[in-house]
Amino acid sequence: MPTVIFDLDSTLFACETLEKILMEKADAKTQVEIKTITEQGMAGEINFLESLKKRLALVNLEQADLMTLIQHSEAYFSTGMQELIEELQIEKVAVWIVSGTLRDIVIAAGKAVKIPKERCLGIELQWDQGGHYKSIDESLPINRSKWEEAQNVASTWSHPAIAIGDGMTDYALSEHGLVDYFIAYTEHKRRQQLLDKGVPEANNVQELKQLLGKLLHGKTELPVK
Repeated sequence: MPTVIFDLDSTLFACETLEKILMEKADAKTQVEIKTITEQGMAGEINFLESLKKRLALVNLEQADLMTLIQHSEAYFSTGMQELIEELQIEKVAVWIVSGTLRDIVIAAGKAVKIPKERCLGIELQWDQGGHYKSIDESLPINRSKWEEAQNVASTWSHPAIAIGDGMTDYALSEHGLVDYFIAYTEHKRRQQLLDKGVPEANNVQELKQLLGKLLHGKTELPVK
């Protein structure tokens, strides 16, 4: 049984979920700051934890702010992604989500496409009794980087293991040898820093399906755009 590991933001989903939530609570100046920090993190210019802490410091986040995304997660999927995951599952491919957004959102997305919650990895924040964001537990690997969390479960991944994402935080799974192949998904975000790594690129779900088909059926020489 092969394994396919998806990023959530700007890959499975057409938006950056944490950025979207924070932007809705921010004034115009703060929105620019949030977008800048998000891009710096995804481009590998600052580390994941620094990006996370800087953005959360700009807005008073509450648990209630997550509810629209959680309750309506199906509305945010990239066109064709739900069907692709269904096809992969029919082929007995183990599908995971490893994301830098909140795990509650990741679990909701997974539920919409029948991915068990134990295969849905995402950051976990600490909240006060009133449901306001309090702090980040830096001892949790997922709150430091995706690859640190992924290395704790990578031994359970059958091969070939294929990671799909739009940023350097996703590519780190490949850099650290946790997956066999990496595909850059560029429908929503096309980052040159990632493409400079020489990875194959899928600009939409149909292209992604074709690349996955080659890998899953043993044709390992993939084109790079």
